[in-house]
Amino acid sequence: MSSAGGSIGDRSAARRLLGRRRAVVGAVVGALGLLCGLLAPGRFADAAGPMPRFEIPFPCGETWWALTRDGHKAVDWNRIDVDDTGLHVVAAADGIAEIDEEPGGWGSYVLIDHGGGWWTVYAHLQSAGRVSGPVRQGQVIGRVGATGNAQGEHLHYEQWKDVVKQPVLYASGAPLQPGTTWPGTSYTSRNACGGSTIGGAGSVDTTPPTAAPTTAAPAPPATIAPAPPAPASGSASATDESPSPLGPASFVATAPRRLSDTRDIDRPLRPGEVLPVPVAGGSRAPYDAAAVALNVTAVEPDGAGYLTVYPCDRPRPLASNLNYSPGATVANLSVVQPSDYGWVCIYTHRATHVLVDLQGWYVPGAAEPAGPLRLVDTRDRGLPLAPGEVVALAAGSGAMAAAINLTVTQAAEPGFLTAWPCDRARPNASNLNFSAGDTVANLALGQLAADGTICVRSSASAHLVVDLLARHPAGGGQHATVPRRLVDTRDGTGLPAGMVPAGVLRVPVSGRTADSVPAGAAAAVLNVTVIDPSSEGFVSVFACGTAVPATSNVNYRAGQTVANVAVAPLDAAGYACLFVQKPMHLVIDQQGWVAGS
Repeated sequence: MSSAGGSIGDRSAARRLLGRRRAVVGAVVGALGLLCGLLAPGRFADAAGPMPRFEIPFPCGETWWALTRDGHKAVDWNRIDVDDTGLHVVAAADGIAEIDEEPGGWGSYVLIDHGGGWWTVYAHLQSAGRVSGPVRQGQVIGRVGATGNAQGEHLHYEQWKDVVKQPVLYASGAPLQPGTTWPGTSYTSRNACGGSTIGGAGSVDTTPPTAAPTTAAPAPPATIAPAPPAPASGSASATDESPSPLGPASFVATAPRRLSDTRDIDRPLRPGEVLPVPVAGGSRAPYDAAAVALNVTAVEPDGAGYLTVYPCDRPRPLASNLNYSPGATVANLSVVQPSDYGWVCIYTHRATHVLVDLQGWYVPGAAEPAGPLRLVDTRDRGLPLAPGEVVALAAGSGAMAAAINLTVTQAAEPGFLTAWPCDRARPNASNLNFSAGDTVANLALGQLAADGTICVRSSASAHLVVDLLARHPAGGGQHATVPRRLVDTRDGTGLPAGMVPAGVLRVPVSGRTADSVPAGAAAAVLNVTVIDPSSEGFVSVFACGTAVPATSNVNYRAGQTVANVAVAPLDAAGYACLFVQKPMHLVIDQQGWVAGS
């Protein structure tokens, strides 16, 4: 319903709010050290500036109706197909948000300073769930309500310039033309529908990212799991994972999509800085996703450190998702639960550029996010794992599989880790590869033993850190298998022996043997290992028949051995496609599969 009045936006009130906003923003930035620095210098100066490219203040693709009346100088927004109550309101452009309250008038509202004298007002919101501090275009800042002088639920929305309320409001570079009789004029939101969300650039990088150039000597190649041993008693067989039925849809594998790239603003995150990234809403994951799969890449860090990925509405946990060394480019897949408003936060220990690519999401019930929760850190006992030592970890009784982040540090020599269910024979596969002195991490989707345990073995002396990211209940549609080698170009497994040439590689994944990914699976969970590449570069995993995406899954230097997990969409024939930038040997191990779309 449309409001009968209640605007309080006179000039004196706006000046008062401007002054209070500066004080609040100073306190927010000083206390939290968030993202003002990510925006261009002078972004929020008071000097007059050009109008930001405002978008409609609702998630991408939603259709809302705009209504006004003579002298209103505002738009009242409604949905006519569903109940408005509690629906998400998003920032029309980048800025600094402030929460405020008044018993009448706007009620519970949010003001956003966009710089250059430009402001937007979002009024009559529900009291809970509003956001203050630095915000990005498309970020959820509140929910539709009926507080203040509202006559029914709706969003009262204004645009200001130099403390003057504007009689004509803009979206997508054009003036809005709200109707004057119910229900008004319909508009479909283009807010944050694609491209980078950093700094409001709104563009998509058409060149996949490469490894950062470095003058450092290449790391010595690590070993990976040896040639397959003779079958042992009790080894994995077709009974490890029944190929049918596929079970309920559990995971939506999407074409890889870049959500954030700090290179767009030409400034890395600072040490200790937190980057909030919108992962839900519009063309991203749905707000009710149980968890999202994100490929997170650190580019050109200024020292050894780590990233932690976690829901923005929870405290930062004692865990790491990715570890990096100076000047390197390294990626890792992470499974994380978004916040209630569809955001994840990324903390960096050292200064680095950060790239975030969405690979898909889990439907409700298919994943039980778990923190991250630290399961083991051998540094606590003061002794590293000995070569061949096995650690049994309790990952969750009653769960079928677990997503765990494996980290090796202070390795005495090159080696590899293997993770598998403790009640099965150790497979011929590797989950993480490392060189002497490395600190490196990789995600593993591990099938659990009947008692909820998973075993981890190191081939070399090294400290081990394991963080639990999510559990997958039995029957949820997520299927973890005992790791199985699909491709090893060193010995001709799966593909012809010899280095893989640069270009697009089509890899058979499903329906090949009794214990492979079953025909009809939507995607496979693959550990992709690059060995001895000719020079720095990257590998992208994508759906066959589609364009090579502007994203990467594995980044490497010349001569390096490095791995990363990818959720690979499968075509109707059961193939996955990889774009290989430089010649290399390639090893691919199956970790599981998902029934989904």
